[in-house]
Amino acid sequence: MKQRLIEELTELLGNDRVLTNEPMSRHTTFRIGGPADALALPKTPEEVAEVVHFCHEHAQPYYVLGNGSNLLVSDEGYRGLVLQLYRNFNDIQVNGETITVQSGAMLAAVARTAYQTGLTGLEFASGIPGTIGGAVVMNAGAYGGEMKNVLKEVTVLTKEGEVLGNSPSFVVALGGMFCKGMYVRFAEQRPEPDQCSSCTALYRPMSSTQQQPM
Repeated sequence: MKQRLIEELTELLGNDRVLTNEPMSRHTTFRIGGPADALALPKTPEEVAEVVHFCHEHAQPYYVLGNGSNLLVSDEGYRGLVLQLYRNFNDIQVNGETITVQSGAMLAAVARTAYQTGLTGLEFASGIPGTIGGAVVMNAGAYGGEMKNVLKEVTVLTKEGEVLGNSPSFVVALGGMFCKGMYVRFAEQRPEPDQCSSCTALYRPMSSTQQQPM
């Protein structure tokens, strides 16, 4: 990645949110990976959109990263920009029986929020590492549950920078379709009082056992 482009990104986000020659071993759960030319840490939907548009405009390779769970990165690193959402783009909001989540939020944190606010439907996700963005892209599931069963709405940002959907933010796309950077809305249910004990019985053992490496 050319130094000129890195300097322009730094002007856009600030010195503390554009890291150069950043070892990817610091950002993957397997703790492996050589340096990326640059790693950007956007905080807002507008910043994510600006960075994606910037990369598209300059034909600059980029990779959208959550928390790096189960991700293998070469010792040679990545020649381009890594756009990390997990650190700063992770807001979780509950409104009635709907949870609206930015794509960098950890899946387990969303499941915990649902449990703590009396919503059911995401118990299966409490022991799965990774972010909401990755979980939606791959339709993560466990114990008979899947993301598609609770997913209500996803707003996406295409690789060209176009916003698709009506949420106040977006899921950025990967490869030829969409990236992983978004607001996702889940439609959940409040269990009847006599069902609460069964929801707790489901949540606790699932949340205490990780099924994948951290």
